[in-house]
Amino acid sequence: MVRRTYRHFERCFFAGLADLFDRGELADLPDRADD
Repeated sequence: MVRRTYRHFERCFFAGLADLFDRGELADLPDRADD
């Protein structure tokens, strides 16, 4: 149950992040994906 809830949160969280990046609202933040 906890794992399913986490996966649901993770999916929504990353979808939200992708949406923000697509709209350019996080363009001014440092990109940590390259660390």
